[in-house]
Amino acid sequence: MNFFISLQERKRFAHRMQNVVEMLLSSLNIDPSGRQLVMACGSGDEPNNREALKFWLDKALCCESRLDAFTPEQIVHALNTHLRRCIGYWSD
Repeated sequence: MNFFISLQERKRFAHRMQNVVEMLLSSLNIDPSGRQLVMACGSGDEPNNREALKFWLDKALCCESRLDAFTPEQIVHALNTHLRRCIGYWSD
């Protein structure tokens, strides 16, 4: 098993992840340049919602084989669930 991922494979995965982030932004009507999700989805250091979603998605999926295991609807549902948990935690 090759543990080293080629640069081409990494670029392909990054491109696919970017497409999923754009789908999430569009599906959930999220302002990509806003900062509302930085604390809920990111590490707290991201400059905007787009980067926070990239961080969350990378953490949630970790690898391309996991990305292939989920439909776009399942990813939207997972983000909604994550946000509900965060909001519920903060509002208590």
